[in-house]
Amino acid sequence: MILNLSEEDETIRRNFLALSMDKLDYQFLIGIIDEYFGDDNLFDSITGGFILVMKWIKKEVNNDYQHALALLEAFYRFISLKINYEEVASEYQEDYYDDYQHYQDYDDCEEHLPGEEISDELIALFQKKIIKISSDKTASLNFIEYFKKTFKKQKLIIGDEYLGILLSSLEPLYKYPAMHEYLLRFINSKIENGKEKNDDFNYLLSLGYKIITEYKGIEKGLEFAKKHLDYSVFRELLVKKYLKEKDYRKALSLLMERSEFYFLDGIDWDYYLLKAYQGLNDKNKIRELAFKFITKGKKEYYQLFKETFTSDKWERDFPVLIDNYKNDLNLVCYLLKKEAKWDLLLEYISKSEFLYFKYYQAFPKEYHKKLAVLLMDKIKNRLTRVNQTKGYLKLFPEFVVLAMLLSKDDYYEYLNNLMEDYKKRPALVRIIKGEFYKF
Repeated sequence: MILNLSEEDETIRRNFLALSMDKLDYQFLIGIIDEYFGDDNLFDSITGGFILVMKWIKKEVNNDYQHALALLEAFYRFISLKINYEEVASEYQEDYYDDYQHYQDYDDCEEHLPGEEISDELIALFQKKIIKISSDKTASLNFIEYFKKTFKKQKLIIGDEYLGILLSSLEPLYKYPAMHEYLLRFINSKIENGKEKNDDFNYLLSLGYKIITEYKGIEKGLEFAKKHLDYSVFRELLVKKYLKEKDYRKALSLLMERSEFYFLDGIDWDYYLLKAYQGLNDKNKIRELAFKFITKGKKEYYQLFKETFTSDKWERDFPVLIDNYKNDLNLVCYLLKKEAKWDLLLEYISKSEFLYFKYYQAFPKEYHKKLAVLLMDKIKNRLTRVNQTKGYLKLFPEFVVLAMLLSKDDYYEYLNNLMEDYKKRPALVRIIKGEFYKF
């Protein structure tokens, strides 16, 4: 059953049927197929194909060159199977989404179907073999010619994700013109045929720049990058180069064009803008960007933001800043904490239970009684809305904090007064005695 493959797999069947299964646990895979799928299911072919890929990886060969060729073919086969497997899995899930038993069968089988473990072993072995043959010029050139011939047939089905894996594995062969010239032609064709904007395609672009720089010179590499500035990876590369060279105006010029071509590329362009403005010592822009980072939760920029003010200006502008952002309680409380404006911070955290518990520990000890009073008011308000054991137990965090804020005597006095005030609520009194007195 596992050799019920498509016609295009006949070569695999003929060449590898007789290979030894020693040291490979195929039986559990065959059992999975028998248990969950019928003879005509495409999962049979895919799983059988995975098994044959494993045989291919383990094939006994005479030398590293032959093994490298076998591993390259195994890589192609693995990618093809992976794509088919994902398509079948998607269709299967859609067909049986409402049928729990079939869906569960699929999930159980999916856990045992080979996939990533084959990929990891295959790539690791392939990289080792390429490193070994790279020192042999004849073997390397022969491999490169074989790669060029087979890659031309395969590249239409290999996505950018797998291209990155494959081409990075070939890096020891880049030193040969036959390899790096071919890759440059391929990368240029990818650029001409589309404008992909993803991390995997960016890898190919970076690879092109790396090859040109290493084998044709830095100036040629820069020409290549400047020619393709509509790709974020090249614009970022040049921005970083100019920042490193302290040519801040050139970096800024590239950064200011960004609205034309990108917003959602995952690169933190504001970070580079800030670096450029720091280099130019533009206090207003530094202040603007540093505060933008603070509003995004990057509190480490607070000191930089503050340093853009003179001490007199900070004292004048800080109250205005708080007033302008008074509706952003998280931000305001953070700023007040940093400046140790405890009275104002106390006022703001009284508006939010979440902020109270977030900031109460930041206050100096002389504010503990005021914090305790706030918490007692919160407990009182909560007790007006709950009158059952479950609701009383939810006050557990409040009493834990209260015990920390008050002296032991003051805490017990509060509990005794609370039991007196709510003596008609026996469940509450029982919980106070049984739980809250422990703190």
